[in-house]
Amino acid sequence: MVTAIFIAMAGLYTLSHIVGYLFNLSPLGILYLYFSVLLIFLLLYFLFVRIDCKFKYHLLDKKELYFVGFFIAFSVVLTLCLNRPDADDQYYLNSAIEYLAKNTHPISESKYVHQRRAALAAYESLRANVSSLFNIPILISYYLLVPAIFSIFVATIHIKLLRLTIRDDWVYGMLFFFIVMLVWGDIHRTHANFGLVRLFQGKAVFVSLIIPAIIYYYFKYFQTEKQKYMLLLSACIVAGVGFTPTALVVEPLLLLVLYISGIFSFKKSDKSYFFTLFSAVFMLILLGLLFKQYFNISNATVHTPRGTVEHTTNLEMITYVIGSGFRGWFALFCFIISPFFIRNTSIRKVYFNFTIICCLLMAIPWTSEFIAKNTYKTASWRWLWMIPFPFAMSVVMGSIPRKVSARMFNIPIGFYVYFIICLIFILSSKRNVLSEENYTTFSLPKPKIESNKMWLRNYGEYGLIEGNRICVESLNQCY
Repeated sequence: MVTAIFIAMAGLYTLSHIVGYLFNLSPLGILYLYFSVLLIFLLLYFLFVRIDCKFKYHLLDKKELYFVGFFIAFSVVLTLCLNRPDADDQYYLNSAIEYLAKNTHPISESKYVHQRRAALAAYESLRANVSSLFNIPILISYYLLVPAIFSIFVATIHIKLLRLTIRDDWVYGMLFFFIVMLVWGDIHRTHANFGLVRLFQGKAVFVSLIIPAIIYYYFKYFQTEKQKYMLLLSACIVAGVGFTPTALVVEPLLLLVLYISGIFSFKKSDKSYFFTLFSAVFMLILLGLLFKQYFNISNATVHTPRGTVEHTTNLEMITYVIGSGFRGWFALFCFIISPFFIRNTSIRKVYFNFTIICCLLMAIPWTSEFIAKNTYKTASWRWLWMIPFPFAMSVVMGSIPRKVSARMFNIPIGFYVYFIICLIFILSSKRNVLSEENYTTFSLPKPKIESNKMWLRNYGEYGLIEGNRICVESLNQCY
């Protein structure tokens, strides 16, 4: 229930941000618009749809509640204490500061955010508005408070997804999920490096929260045919756009794959299923084309480990995202075999179809190049965000203790197998998420900044860190 409400609120905020941008509202105006829209939706809900949209609580026993609390707390701790500065904040933090600096001015007066980079950047305006609303430093809102809140729902959505797919094996699955989040740092672009360590950037929230949430609510809609799950799926789609423009590429592709996966298995004989999902795909593509035309975006290159080049292959892009070592191939192997570990028979077939289609897309040598040249260059590897590798590994590993039921020393052999694979996964490379090789340290919560200053590219100057505030000389202000 709480996760569903949070997803819905995130979707509404993104919608408010986009409308505010198009109508040239101020950042504060966007916040007022959001609360107004939220109030209207709440009134409509209680007046008209409350009876049809009752959310049922899926009760957990006492032991499971302890595990849920532990996983949520651990997720928050990792988000706060994993310290991995990222150069991309030269752009993203710029936008948040500009939103805060000109909080009451129309967006068109803010030259750094009135550009294509920030047209959909709801995550930056959200943190600026949180900072303004609660009178806290932008560095606290940007790096700590808001990411910590989102980390709660990264944990809960994975718990929900694992409980849906592997039932009571979910605890072992979640344990391995956190191992992945701490260990899978073989290269810069692994899903774990867009996980808890980096939730201060919208693309990490998209990879670690929105993609699993889309998959979860689609499966729930497929299983129950209840419209509330389609509404929540829609909220996920809208929210994703506010975290990264890449959502305009990844979400239509993911929805199309999910739609094809379920079209022959869906129980309804009418056309509502086709119409609803096709409309979602069509609207996302239309929005992407409008922004491409509006900002005159054209591209004939792809982004690869070799730099920006004219051609690439899927194999190059896959290894660019998952790595070429044991962990990467283990992630791919787990994704391929994960359908055989799904215990929920009502969604097993559609998940099996989803896996096959994704594998076909990865097997076609030109998929990455085609996507990049028809969208933008970094989509050559970002489209792989739609494949939930951490979840797939959690499904397989979570099922092992039950699958291997023979006992040794009165302990199921499955536990030994689980422990040995975990150990191999951890020790197979020195470059973990938490390692010097991955530029990550573990410390008390603090802003993820390398030194006492940060280069603000759009301002063309360094922002000086004083306490928990960043001072911008050209603005003569600390935030």
